[in-house]
Amino acid sequence: MLKELRRIFLVGIFATAPLGLTVFLLWKLFGWLDDLFQPVIQPVWLQYFSRPIPGLGILVGILFVFIVGLVAPSILGKQILFLMDKTLERLPVAKWIYSGTKQIFDSFGKSNLSKFNRVVMVRFPQTGSHAIGFVTQEIPNLDLRDGTQGKKLVVFIPTTPNPTSGYIVFVSEADSIPLEMSVDEALKFIISVGLVGSQGLQTK
Repeated sequence: MLKELRRIFLVGIFATAPLGLTVFLLWKLFGWLDDLFQPVIQPVWLQYFSRPIPGLGILVGILFVFIVGLVAPSILGKQILFLMDKTLERLPVAKWIYSGTKQIFDSFGKSNLSKFNRVVMVRFPQTGSHAIGFVTQEIPNLDLRDGTQGKKLVVFIPTTPNPTSGYIVFVSEADSIPLEMSVDEALKFIISVGLVGSQGLQTK
């Protein structure tokens, strides 16, 4: 009886944990964003109302991000972003945080993800083991000192669970195994350390 109750309880935990964790993280994010912008609007808001309204700060934050999205592509916006980049790159601690964060977002921008042509599996880091990689380009004629020549695939092998770093390897078409995975499915598989998306590992 106790064993069955424990089994049911564990099933309940695994069933509710993803939803609970998602709600918790969203609630924390909502509170953080609201607290971030509340001090900006409170001096004006409290002139007409007696107390702050929860959630108003996040609405102002969304409006701010939307305005930045409108201004950023313009000539003025590009100049402002350029000056901001140069300023932050000169600050000792801020430049590490800013450059690292920017690199992560740039790596997963649509323009960069579109450069991943297809998902393959290659022998890495040694014979007998394989790793998932993204073909970034094909080099028609590449002569190597070991005597091999011909078309080579440039394959980016990301690390897990942080796929923004990894390795670049050159392999022949014959040494790569095409997978049924899309780029998005492969990224989910890598970030989840192989727990999600294994159904896409079938070869073409």
